[in-house]
Amino acid sequence: MWIWWINEPDRLTATTLCYLDNFNPPDICVSNISCWEVAKLVEKGRLELAEDLAN
Repeated sequence: MWIWWINEPDRLTATTLCYLDNFNPPDICVSNISCWEVAKLVEKGRLELAEDLAN
């Protein structure tokens, strides 16, 4: 869900978007393995991110 929130928010319901948008940044946690999985999907061309994360 977090990758949709960042990359494709239109895939989420308005209720879910409202819930996520009301979090403070310190309250948001993404596991290391989830980040690794996203990196692998990008590396294999199976996922394209809306923003370059290298910066």
